[in-house]
Amino acid sequence: MNRFLRHRLKKAHLAWLVALAVLARAEERPLSVCEVLGSPEKFNGKIVAVRGLQSATDEGGWLEGIDCAPLVTNGYRWPTVIWLEMSASRLEALNLDFRKLGAETAQLNRSLKAAFDLSRDRMIVTYVGRFYMLEDLAARVDTYNRTGRGLGHANYAPAELVVKQVKDLSIERSVKRGTDLK
Repeated sequence: MNRFLRHRLKKAHLAWLVALAVLARAEERPLSVCEVLGSPEKFNGKIVAVRGLQSATDEGGWLEGIDCAPLVTNGYRWPTVIWLEMSASRLEALNLDFRKLGAETAQLNRSLKAAFDLSRDRMIVTYVGRFYMLEDLAARVDTYNRTGRGLGHANYAPAELVVKQVKDLSIERSVKRGTDLK
């Protein structure tokens, strides 16, 4: 085998190992929302598994961090959330399977119907996907109105996860919301 071909094979082998390492990282212990938001330079643009408290409205969903260190730029305190990007166009742009994600999400919703009580329960979920954090959060703060211009619905989040997979749903039972906890 000539030198040039050996060199190309080594590069291809190295690229394959890097790809496997990235995928393996996503299969390890999921990171918390706080861990990912606390070290965005380490995870930005990478496939990660993130576990957090699911919040959603008709406009979309977020993963919330629990007891995260504050994320403050120019006097604005960003919510410690990650926008969950699941649009077909974004997934297809990254060669992610929108139909498979749709099937997983439908299965999750079916299992929730029987078991989840919105008035008392919290849903903890792991999402796997490509993480993106806004590079310069300080430049995205309207200091006059004290608002952030982030990602997702209402520009609420400082980061997003382009979702590839949903897994490991757990429901935390608690007392009815609105009752006295004394």
